[in-house]
Amino acid sequence: MTDDLIFTTLGPLVASRCYPIVFPQKPLPVWPAIRFTRVGGTIYPDACGAGDDSTDDQRFQVDIVATTLDELTDTVTGLVPLARAAMALLTVPTVLQAPPAFEYDPETKTYRAVMDFICYGSSPP
Repeated sequence: MTDDLIFTTLGPLVASRCYPIVFPQKPLPVWPAIRFTRVGGTIYPDACGAGDDSTDDQRFQVDIVATTLDELTDTVTGLVPLARAAMALLTVPTVLQAPPAFEYDPETKTYRAVMDFICYGSSPP
């Protein structure tokens, strides 16, 4: 799983405001925006040593930030259900590990949804 694939999958949901690891700091991005970070995974060695990235299971944290809670949670247009559906369509099997966590940031006056996905590279598509 590559960062480019995550960007290509989630970027269209937020007009390409999709960033690896950190949001831009100055100026702050236009909301809504998405940040994704590789936070772990499992390497599967084979008879010849460790396989390549394509067979590793990789965990990604996806943070979606918006100015209203409805932008995140609306059942038809909300970014959380849309992101979950987009990730599920990847050719590498990708599963949300737990219900999203929601936060409010009083400093930026934004709402955040935090999702933890595992991409099962060791499983056939």
